[in-house]
Amino acid sequence: MKGIVDFLTPLGLVWLGLTWLTLIFWRRRKEKPPGRWLVYGMWFMLTATCWTSVPERLIASLEKPWARPQWEALPQADVLLVLGGGASSSPGEIMGLDMANASDRLLTAIELMRRGQAQALVLGGSIRPSTDERPSEGVQSERLIRQWRLYEGPIYQLGVCANTYEEALAMRKLVDQEGWKTVLLVTSASHMRRSVATFAKQGIKVTPVPCAFRSKVNSGTRTPWWPTRPDAGKIDLISIWIYENIGYAAYRMRGWL
Repeated sequence: MKGIVDFLTPLGLVWLGLTWLTLIFWRRRKEKPPGRWLVYGMWFMLTATCWTSVPERLIASLEKPWARPQWEALPQADVLLVLGGGASSSPGEIMGLDMANASDRLLTAIELMRRGQAQALVLGGSIRPSTDERPSEGVQSERLIRQWRLYEGPIYQLGVCANTYEEALAMRKLVDQEGWKTVLLVTSASHMRRSVATFAKQGIKVTPVPCAFRSKVNSGTRTPWWPTRPDAGKIDLISIWIYENIGYAAYRMRGWL
């Protein structure tokens, strides 16, 4: 049943349509119908990105340096910083937060603070000024932590930050103000390379704490190359891979890392 439904989604129907056109053009290849190479290319791209394990393997290439973290080997630190992106403020939810695919960032930070891994917690994720009606991700996350009594120690906010670079600038000010020497940095494994380099550029040496792993390739799980079924979730993996590589290049060009 699940396999049939997959083909009735917009992605499945588009793939079936392209497959049909590809077969027709292939049968008429001697006539050299116009647009045939465009159809071939679109069919191949959609098949490779939505059917095969290519997207997982691309994400795995970003996550590989941080795979299988040794939690017990993490050092005690002055502060733990969790970057934003794990949730968004949502007045429609009972706790005011809509958890994203990267919500492991917040959960990982909370668990490490519960274990006493750092003396203070810093929350990122404020892409707009916080108001009572529309609190930012960081402010709403702090409310959740306090209401559930998950951590009783000091919590700091990075304030309004549009990207990782601005989070690094805000953290630099807090580090100078509070005199912190050791910093644990929690973010998605696929985002860690750019994050570590950005903070290092600001003179902040961090201990990476990766989470939100999206690929099973590095865990030793057998992942076949051949097609399985159309999966729209793989488009998200491809998007993350493209975003991180372009982002790294753009940050380098701007001198941010």
